[in-house]
Amino acid sequence: MPRMASEETAKAVTSLLGAVTSPGKIFLVGFVVVVAMGRICVTFWQFIWVGVVCFLAQIAHDDYLRIVLNRLAEKWPKPNL
Repeated sequence: MPRMASEETAKAVTSLLGAVTSPGKIFLVGFVVVVAMGRICVTFWQFIWVGVVCFLAQIAHDDYLRIVLNRLAEKWPKPNL
């Protein structure tokens, strides 16, 4: 039985890592893990505040920064290989 649970856990972690693609998400997942392990103690409102900041960082990443960086990459000269 424990072997089955560890395989399911490994699949879940692999799926989670595939879904975490931006700096905001990576920070939030790391923060949740550290809090869940008890390495740092935070109040409910501190936890919510960090979540809101990560949510805003995600919006900025998806709706602004990625678009700007893609436009800059299109203007950048291509190397001759």
